[in-house]
Amino acid sequence: MNFKRIISSFVLYPLLIPLIFKSNVYLLFSFLLLVVLISFKEISGLFEFSKEFFLAGALVIVLVFSLCFVFSMPPFFSFFLFLFCFFILSIPDFDPALFFKKYLPFWFAPFYIFLGFYPLLYFIKIGERASLFYLLTVVFAGDTGAYFSGKLFGRHALCPKLSPKKTWEGFWGGIFLAVLVSMFLSSLLHLFSETEALALGIVLAISGALGDLFESALKRAVGKKDAGALIPGHGGLLDRIDGIMFAAPVFWGIIKLWKL
Repeated sequence: MNFKRIISSFVLYPLLIPLIFKSNVYLLFSFLLLVVLISFKEISGLFEFSKEFFLAGALVIVLVFSLCFVFSMPPFFSFFLFLFCFFILSIPDFDPALFFKKYLPFWFAPFYIFLGFYPLLYFIKIGERASLFYLLTVVFAGDTGAYFSGKLFGRHALCPKLSPKKTWEGFWGGIFLAVLVSMFLSSLLHLFSETEALALGIVLAISGALGDLFESALKRAVGKKDAGALIPGHGGLLDRIDGIMFAAPVFWGIIKLWKL
């Protein structure tokens, strides 16, 4: 067992509760923006962006998130703004090989960050703090369930080429705990019906697992073990919230599509 990971989780998670439910909207937005920038710094480290690239990307991220928060800028316009700004930077020294190696990762990184974090901004903006808390807790539950069941019962590798330590036993354990927490929180916070909570628990657990595997694929592609070393026992911040960055857009899409 990784006791540093366990201790970090028990210390950090309770701090989220008063932050989500008691802080004013500007403090919550500022905290989200800080998380976004740390995540972008870590993914910049994975791709080894230059200082100029990191500063340019961070500036655009702050601008886009601020516009979305203050003026409710539509997400599709944000996507265009990312592409527009980063393509302009590639024009002066355009070269096909350089564009593929240098500018596509530079465009992908903040785009990935925005897709993963915009849903959290959306829930903050409309005041759906219970939904925000539900989303984070269910995804964390899936990750925790996968970790402990994998450690205790793991025998069969899930994706050995991507992440040799992940097992099918851990995958099913993550779904099991995510469903339990989803149904409990949904009832406590009066969010969804039992059937909806059951389905959402499964979907969020699977989405979170895919997000974890996706970050593992990124790290293997660039030859890195962790995105950073910010959180003891976890690695970087991205190593802890990679599941949220896949689960949040899925949850947001379900909420918008079915108006739950």
